[in-house]
Amino acid sequence: MDCKASLKYLRNKNGTAQDKSLHEEILAKNLDFILQNNDDEFFKLNLASLFNIFNHPNRKLFDHNLAYRLIIEHYEQSINNTPFVILLETLDGSKLSKSNLNEAIL
Repeated sequence: MDCKASLKYLRNKNGTAQDKSLHEEILAKNLDFILQNNDDEFFKLNLASLFNIFNHPNRKLFDHNLAYRLIIEHYEQSINNTPFVILLETLDGSKLSKSNLNEAIL
């Protein structure tokens, strides 16, 4: 299964919890790729799925600064004030740039 299929599956909001978990794991294992290539579609997922992906034990995320910037960007663009900032707690502060870390603390 590929990332695009998993994004589409989760956007359609159908299937069982077990099916969703499988697709969330696929996205978690490819999180850097997703953030670099499909961030607009990715951040259209419901917040519960986003939280599950960012918190997944098999998550592969190396670019915490990119994740931070995208979370903030999508929060600021959110029409319905979706609380994307809850995802910030899933990032490793030691992997953020000094300026991003200072901004996150303030």
